[in-house]
Amino acid sequence: MELSSALAFLTDPARQATKPGLDRVRALLQALENPQEQLRFVHVAGTNGKGSTSAYLASMCRAAGMKTGVFASPPFETLQDSMTVDGQPIGKDEFIACVERIRAAVALVESREQDAPSAFEMQCAAALLFFAQQDCDLCVVEAGMGGAMDATNVIVPDVCVITRIGFDHTEFLGDTLGEIAAEKAGIVKQGAQVVSWPQTREAMTVIEDVCEERECPLTKADFPRLTRWLPDMDALARKFSYKGQSYATRMLGSCQAENASVAIEAAFALRRRGWSISDRAMREGIAAAQVPARFEVLRRDPLAIVDGAHNPQGALAMIESFVEMARALGTPDMRAHFIMGVLADKDYEAMIEAALPHAASFTVYTPASTRALAAERLAQACERQAPPHVAVRTASDAETAVAQAMDAARSDGCVVAFGSLYSAAWVRRAILSA
Repeated sequence: MELSSALAFLTDPARQATKPGLDRVRALLQALENPQEQLRFVHVAGTNGKGSTSAYLASMCRAAGMKTGVFASPPFETLQDSMTVDGQPIGKDEFIACVERIRAAVALVESREQDAPSAFEMQCAAALLFFAQQDCDLCVVEAGMGGAMDATNVIVPDVCVITRIGFDHTEFLGDTLGEIAAEKAGIVKQGAQVVSWPQTREAMTVIEDVCEERECPLTKADFPRLTRWLPDMDALARKFSYKGQSYATRMLGSCQAENASVAIEAAFALRRRGWSISDRAMREGIAAAQVPARFEVLRRDPLAIVDGAHNPQGALAMIESFVEMARALGTPDMRAHFIMGVLADKDYEAMIEAALPHAASFTVYTPASTRALAAERLAQACERQAPPHVAVRTASDAETAVAQAMDAARSDGCVVAFGSLYSAAWVRRAILSA
């Protein structure tokens, strides 16, 4: 099997439909001799901050000497990026070998007239198989969507982490924060340590009830004991203190100190389960952690940033990050030339509303996805909200959008790209090569 064939098999368009439920992935893993039973886990669910929180925790575990696997969702650029051990993506040969075993297991499952696994279920199974083959000490696994019925919920974790909950995927998860929290809290297993972002009252009540029912000790990140400072734009770092300990992170976003604090609490929870993670490993892990497209500064002239914000809560956090950066640079009135491409099922009107007070212009494009919103429709939405002095441009693709926005920003501002984590890699490459 060639690499291209392996990638095509795990990303088969015919298998892309979202199929909640665990029967298919359990059958698939059973055909693979249940690799997940050889492993120990931290399971991470939430609406925003999953990727950063997982990266911080995995980096701390690596600094403590653990061989650490991470299954991230969605992958940033290629599917191999979603399956890493000690920060390195799965290699070509290992990937092909895993996919060959997955293909045989899928054939066995289907021969028994069981429901065919989805693409995400196969990807999850491939990651678990790879981690078992690599003899990982600990695996940090991000839920793809929701939690209770997500394919990743076949694992039995030492620690469950619930990051910030907001409105996303409401067609599957529910229309209220309580309903969404119930789905996210579905990852909580009997007796596990649980760590949560301090949610809204509606969401927190649900999580507390689930933890009480399943006899799980619950820890909420203690944000009153968190102090953070404006980012250092020369060093491209942010310092903060949490519970009396000082830390620094290379991720500049306004919520990154909070995400790191949730990860620190998860490290404390691992300690309570017998894992050895020193204070020094925690500081070194936070300092080393990096995830692309999390308010990532890519250029300085003109200033160009890419952010994976893809829902209203993420857009508001991005704007808070922008405001803090502008203050740190001594230019509080800075305006951004926004590059925006979104998927059609997102609340893009609210995302535009969040960005608009700080907009010099919008350049919109159609992401390369079957779920994408056409650039023309996004431009119309921008024009409905934007005052006359905020230009709205339509570009044929992400690369053209970057060229147009960079040209506009050379004289009077900066570029900020957001709207879709799926297309952030293309935008990022275009900015770096502009």
